[in-house]
Amino acid sequence: MPTPQQSKQPANPQGKKKLSTAAQAVAVFLIIGGALLVGRHYTASPPKVATGNVVKRVQAVTAEAVEVASGHFTIEAMGTIIAAQKIDLLSKVAGDIVRVSDEFTTGGSFHRGDMVIDLDQEDFNLTLRQLQSEVIKAQSDYQLELGNQRISRKEYEILGEQVSPEEQELMLRRPQLAIAEANLMAARAKLDQAQLNLVRTRITAPFNCVVLSKNVDVGSRISQATALAQLAGTDVFHLELTIPTGQLERVALPDRNDGVGSSIRVFIQQKNEAGKWRTGRIIGLAPGLEPKGRMAVVIGEVADPLSLLPENKDKTRLLLNSYVRAEIDGKEFSGLPQISRAYLRDNNTVWLLTGDGKLEIREVKTAGLNRDKIIVSKGLSGGELLITSDINRPIDGMALKPVRTEKTPQIQGPTPDSGVSATTQPQQ
Repeated sequence: MPTPQQSKQPANPQGKKKLSTAAQAVAVFLIIGGALLVGRHYTASPPKVATGNVVKRVQAVTAEAVEVASGHFTIEAMGTIIAAQKIDLLSKVAGDIVRVSDEFTTGGSFHRGDMVIDLDQEDFNLTLRQLQSEVIKAQSDYQLELGNQRISRKEYEILGEQVSPEEQELMLRRPQLAIAEANLMAARAKLDQAQLNLVRTRITAPFNCVVLSKNVDVGSRISQATALAQLAGTDVFHLELTIPTGQLERVALPDRNDGVGSSIRVFIQQKNEAGKWRTGRIIGLAPGLEPKGRMAVVIGEVADPLSLLPENKDKTRLLLNSYVRAEIDGKEFSGLPQISRAYLRDNNTVWLLTGDGKLEIREVKTAGLNRDKIIVSKGLSGGELLITSDINRPIDGMALKPVRTEKTPQIQGPTPDSGVSATTQPQQ
């Protein structure tokens, strides 16, 4: 007889498991079938597209005719201003400094011959008076010897003896006269030296200059080896300008151009001096390349760089060791197209507007610069229409809408007022 626990067990559990599996299979079949039916419906009946003309947006551009010009190639260069003349000021005599010029300070300027330093003259005056007395004594000795020689000559004539030339020299006291004359010349030379040393107690500017630094002041005792100050000439400053070696052939150097070098414009790299420049000229070529970039170094000069002359008082000053930009006027060119720098696109290409209003992207070869213009040597002709405005995603051959300007001649193709430049029929 079964127990109560046995009567609670499910009857035929394997049958229920088979029924559940069959139900899942039917559900999956129904889902797949429904999806197939929906797909066939949309394939057989696609959504309708509204009919009508589709407007193709065409970009408006401005263009101007390419100009043909003649002039000078412009070579851009960077460089540093250096002193054309720079020396250590030395004294030719030793002494104590008793006075200095008011301009004897860093930045002070002198004209050639201006007093810079005065030395104490007392010792030099004493030496001068002493040597003056020595000259007087030597001159007296010389006059006495002249008198002795006249007496000896008379005695020799009275004696009337025949003697050898050597004995005659001694009898006529000629050696004594030579000694007296030599002593007089030596005394006079010492006096001249003393007078010269007295003059040298005033140290003057050797050329028009500015004081870069000073090492002494009033009360300093100096020797002939003491560097009193460092001076730089102010008549001209030099510039060391670096350019690519390939540009050298376009620079006129004085030794190859009848002594006349290319003219240059020097621009100051300072915000308050923006747009200002000084003019100068190329005077030579450095014998070696610049070590870092292996570029050629040309030497330029600018006259009155500190604007000390009255006619230059309103001009920009060039300071030593300043880093500057320069434009060198190179050799001449003739009959070549030139365009603004802004219109040279990526990869040395230009955008041209064709006669039927389409874009042509053309590669060109540049020959150099002419101030703010680029000179084109190949790939461009005068009169062609150069696009001067930007184009969003330019594609060679794309249609453009030219905007009429004074620089744009009549062009065939869509006009600015046509609204629609091209239409296409939509697919059904």
